[in-house]
Amino acid sequence: MNSTVKKTLVQCDFDNTIAEFDVSFMLLDAFADGDWRQILQEYREHKIPVSVFSQRTFAMIKADEKTMLDYLFTGNRVKIRPGFKELLDYCSRRGFEFVITSNGLKFYIDAILKHIGVTGIKVFAAHTEFNPDGLRITTRPAGAGQF
Repeated sequence: MNSTVKKTLVQCDFDNTIAEFDVSFMLLDAFADGDWRQILQEYREHKIPVSVFSQRTFAMIKADEKTMLDYLFTGNRVKIRPGFKELLDYCSRRGFEFVITSNGLKFYIDAILKHIGVTGIKVFAAHTEFNPDGLRITTRPAGAGQF
């Protein structure tokens, strides 16, 4: 007889949830070469899906990873919502699995978590290929179908 133990999964967004502000918007404001907010308007009007928004806007950024992370960590720009670590502790005590699911970029989420001393959390977010011609964003693992 197969016995499966059900485990509670807690999924949480990152930008404007764990982080008090939208980190991707901070990076776009600082580094995008072009009117990325026009593309945001297209997304808000449901003219394009979020994956197209991300691909088009982040292609406007030509900065490298170090430059962007230095920008985020200089001047305490990223604020983590009070109670986040307590939520993680609560989930751990209860045996809940806590994961981050985000339309943001995995590279900065991972870096921010490391910066605040949080490890061992799965992050499901867009992957970034740094390119001098602009960032290349992939929102699904290779081989994954549409969802």
